[in-house]
Amino acid sequence: MMPREMYSRRQKLDLRLAIAAALAEYLRTLKFSADGRTFKFASVYDSWPNWLQGGQPSAAVLPDDKLVYPRTQRAPVLMEETWEPVGQAGWGLYQLAEATCDMQLLVRAATNGERSAIIAEVENAFVAAGASGNDEAGRRVGLVLPMPDYYQLDARFTLLEQRVLDDAETAARNRNEAMFVLAAQAPQVRLDMVRPFVGRVEQTVS
Repeated sequence: MMPREMYSRRQKLDLRLAIAAALAEYLRTLKFSADGRTFKFASVYDSWPNWLQGGQPSAAVLPDDKLVYPRTQRAPVLMEETWEPVGQAGWGLYQLAEATCDMQLLVRAATNGERSAIIAEVENAFVAAGASGNDEAGRRVGLVLPMPDYYQLDARFTLLEQRVLDDAETAARNRNEAMFVLAAQAPQVRLDMVRPFVGRVEQTVS
């Protein structure tokens, strides 16, 4: 039997933090256009700083303090695609539940134009390419991202709310901020042994 240490998938973070890390990594790849230039987030934080360093666009991914498990499996179910080596005694991931987590995405820009560009790009990002009512592939509205820190599984993010944060204080400090509320879904799994089913055929001679 293959040693557990040879299994290719790894868990580096708990599921809640792995979900947040997946979104943060994606945000670092986004490009925005405003005021005649193209730009990216200068920083993506896991907690919101109290200042905007160098006046550069920034973002913070803030997951809720808890995960919810609304759909728990009656028994662990093997995710066939994670079985290694396939068809032999080895290891695989068993899904225990479909976990959900609410989170906030806060963004801050140097100008109002930059903020508008960020909002527009983020809104578009949460609709899967080709998703429509006539999509034969059955794609759903939402953004699916890999979680390298949680067994290389995927998480789905859905945009729930967007709000521009404008008040006297932010105006006085020239802070152009916005907040998005997201819902994330991902499988909660356990790594365990997999033993192939061996059938036995009995032949009756008459």
